Amino acid sequence: MKRRGSPGVVRFITFSCVQRKRLLATPQIRDLVTAQLRAWIEPHDIAMHAWVVLSNHIHLLVTPRSGDLGRALAVLKKDIAIEVLPHLRDSPSLWQAGGGYDREIWSHQHFWRTFHYIHQNPCVAGLAKLPSDWRWSSATEWFGKPREHAPRVEPPPDWLIDLVGTI
Repeated sequence: MKRRGSPGVVRFITFSCVQRKRLLATPQIRDLVTAQLRAWIEPHDIAMHAWVVLSNHIHLLVTPRSGDLGRALAVLKKDIAIEVLPHLRDSPSLWQAGGGYDREIWSHQHFWRTFHYIHQNPCVAGLAKLPSDWRWSSATEWFGKPREHAPRVEPPPDWLIDLVGTI
C-alpha cells in the first residue's frame, strides 16, 4: 500500500494483528503498545488526535507535521513488535501483512465522525461501558484527565476547523 501521508493531511490509520488474532489482549501488552505510541509521536513530528488499542487492532487519527508518514508508521509497527513479540507464545509475527487501512480525513464532519468511531470501539466490542472507561484510548485525555503514560492528544488542524462554515 502506498501511503499518501503528506504533511498537514489528517489520516485515519488502522493496523491489525496477523490473522486478526487477539495478540494485544492483555493489559500488560496494551500498556507496552501505549508506551510505544507515546514515544513515537514526538521524534516523528506527529500530531495525535485520537487513538485506541484493542485486542487485535489499533486505530490512529494523526496528522504528520513533516516527513514521511509511511516510514514513521513502519518504525512504529516495528518498535511495537520488538516490545510485544517476546511476551507472545507461538506467534513469530505480530502484524497483518500490508499497510492496513489508511484514509484521508477531508472535512470537519469526517474528522469528528472518525474521532467518535475510534473512541466507541471498546464499547461496541463490549470491553467498556463508556469510552473513557477504556484506559488504552485517548478518550480519557479528551473526556477526563491526561495521563503521563498516554500519548499527548491535540485538536484537529486549524484548516480543518475553518471548513465548518463551507460544507
